[in-house]
Amino acid sequence: MIKYRVTLTKEEREELIEITKRGKHKSHKARNAYILLNCDEGEFSEKVTNRTICQVLKLECELLIE
Repeated sequence: MIKYRVTLTKEEREELIEITKRGKHKSHKARNAYILLNCDEGEFSEKVTNRTICQVLKLECELLIE
């Protein structure tokens, strides 16, 4: 069951990518940027499963699957 569908514009993706590249942000902000980038289902995204996101970012899957 999908509760929310994330679709980012090209500009939104670029902004999130910049957050992940710069070391000036708090770790939770960078982690959330990674999650949004990987959950994106828009035309500029690469498709990734929630389970893969959890494994790569070492998250509890309940954060994304609930």
